[in-house]
Amino acid sequence: MLHRLRKAWLKRRLTAPDYLFLFDEAPPGEYVCFDLETTSLDPETAQILSIGAVRIRDHRVLASQRLSLRVRAEGDFDSEAIKVHRIRRLDAVRGMPVREALDQLLRFIGPAPLVGYYLEFDVAVVNRYLKGWIGTSLPQRQIEVSAEYYDWKTRGGVDQHVDLRFDSIRHTLDLPTLPAHDAINDAMMAAMCFVKLRHQTRSSWRREQEATQRSLADDGA
Repeated sequence: MLHRLRKAWLKRRLTAPDYLFLFDEAPPGEYVCFDLETTSLDPETAQILSIGAVRIRDHRVLASQRLSLRVRAEGDFDSEAIKVHRIRRLDAVRGMPVREALDQLLRFIGPAPLVGYYLEFDVAVVNRYLKGWIGTSLPQRQIEVSAEYYDWKTRGGVDQHVDLRFDSIRHTLDLPTLPAHDAINDAMMAAMCFVKLRHQTRSSWRREQEATQRSLADDGA
């Protein structure tokens, strides 16, 4: 209900009719996982350096349906951020204009729900650009991988410390490692985590249902 109200409010704020498709009904079983590399970790000032996105459909990561863009950034870089993503100023000036890149991202995403790790930051950066361009923000549902992982780890109702660092999540889920701090690789790994967690959750639910049925059968014996 709240999502529908928010979506309707954001739609009224849209000033660019070409992007009405963002407000269509989401295709069943489909998600888009995306990640940004930026000049800093401040969502109010960070500029986008690269965008990675991959489609998820029916609990499968569609590696052939992905988006990988280098974006032209201007101004100063955070030297610490450069050490992380290894995108130099020289590399950044060769990228495409940010609006062209965001247009491609929006058309790739469509109305599909968004998935990501530390998704709140990436969405905040994108929204900062969109508000001055199309008058509104991303209206899609948003699914945070670390929150999904936390729910899975605490599914038995046990209060425990859960390590939400991405490497810890990936290691626990026994997933392969791709070179980190690269937008498309980070998006791919977050997508794999999401799909694995959904499979684990479904398996746990089936086991619980089977245990309940066995218990009922034993009681009736």
